[in-house]
Amino acid sequence: MRRPFLISVLLSVLLLTFYGFQSRIHSHAAQQGRLPDIAGAEIVLYYSPSCDACTSIRRFLDAKLKAYPQTRYVAVDNTLPGAAGQRAWFNAHYHVTVSQAEAVPALFTKQGCYIGYHEIDQHLWDALAAQQSAVSRH
Repeated sequence: MRRPFLISVLLSVLLLTFYGFQSRIHSHAAQQGRLPDIAGAEIVLYYSPSCDACTSIRRFLDAKLKAYPQTRYVAVDNTLPGAAGQRAWFNAHYHVTVSQAEAVPALFTKQGCYIGYHEIDQHLWDALAAQQSAVSRH
């Protein structure tokens, strides 16, 4: 019974690897209709351009993460081709429920996944503190 799950995780990893190695995309990739390179990112936010909560979270993150310049943050427009494949890997890795698999905003960190404006707002500082702690230990 675990075989379909493992196959889906493997396919998701292959897709993620493919997109990671295909190109090194600069920060304006989403504006140009291309997926940003998420390899090495400590914080990945999936958003929709038409989502007001997503816009608020993106502004908040852009402003607050200036205080954490060593933290690599990437925002991914979930309407771009290939974004669903990237997100599927995160969903499988973090055991995101089917009902939340396409929900935005969705924030993924090394410490966990936070879906929805209120959950991100509630847990972001803890995730950043944990990230800072991990960075300072290395």
